[in-house]
Amino acid sequence: MSPVSKNPFAIGHYVNNSNHRFGANVRYQEVDLSPCFPTELRQYIPNTYWTSMDPMSTPFRIVTLVAERDLQEEELFSTYMDAHLM
Repeated sequence: MSPVSKNPFAIGHYVNNSNHRFGANVRYQEVDLSPCFPTELRQYIPNTYWTSMDPMSTPFRIVTLVAERDLQEEELFSTYMDAHLM
């Protein structure tokens, strides 16, 4: 990642698929943001839809990355498999 980022939360493209050598250290989690989500924080939502209607006027679903443990200066790995299949 670059040292200066406009949106430090938009890092999904830095995540690699886990493998036998490097297990998943992050997972994907769907979250529904309510219409009362703070306006000043909307700039950090990397997948806001372009529309004439305010996309936050109804519940807005996003996908977040959640760390499975404390991470320090390491590569991010996830899995596309459901947890119950592993």
